[in-house]
Order: sequence, then structure tokens, then C-alpha cells
Amino acid sequence: MQYCSFMVTSGSELAVVSMLPLFFMDTFKISMVAAGLLASGFAFMNLFAHPSGGFLSD
Repeated sequence: MQYCSFMVTSGSELAVVSMLPLFFMDTFKISMVAAGLLASGFAFMNLFAHPSGGFLSD
């Protein structure tokens, strides 16, 4: 069951991150490049958040 919930939450997170640049462009009126760079920060943050969250939960 743990793997099923991980797949669901990871998949939904990828969907949100893929739409994040458009949200930043529309909301803050910034360029496409700046919006992409800001949104990529969230994706790179997950490289550290997922393993550290798993380590802390164990």
C-alpha cells in the first residue's frame, strides 16, 4: 500500500510542477524563462525532500 500512495502523490506532484510555469507567468507577469527557472526550483527541491522525508519517516 505504501508504494501505491507514493506513486499517486509523486504523479500528482509532477502534474502540478508541469503547470507551475504557466501559473507564474499569468499571476506574476514574468517571462517564460523566469517562470521556468522558478518552477524548476521546486522540482530540484524534491531531489532532497523525498529522500530526506523517507529517511525521517523510517
